[in-house]
Amino acid sequence: MKDIGKIAGFNILFILLYDILLRLGTDGGSAVIISLFLVVGQTLVNFILAIILYSTKNSQRANSFLLTAILVLIIGFGVCVSHFAN
Repeated sequence: MKDIGKIAGFNILFILLYDILLRLGTDGGSAVIISLFLVVGQTLVNFILAIILYSTKNSQRANSFLLTAILVLIIGFGVCVSHFAN
């Protein structure tokens, strides 16, 4: 579980970067759809990495990726909803 700060930090940074790019480059309607696909894709990548790491018996890092996948879903949902306000 010592890697969770680094893994979560990179994922939150990625969410922040694509949120800024979407706000600068798109209108409200398309930003919601693009943000939705990016959040789902990022969550799936984290979840798949967790499964792969569980199969290689690296359960501490797998737990970090699994918790980060949940964190990305929670934060990403807020990001998607915030695009409706624009």
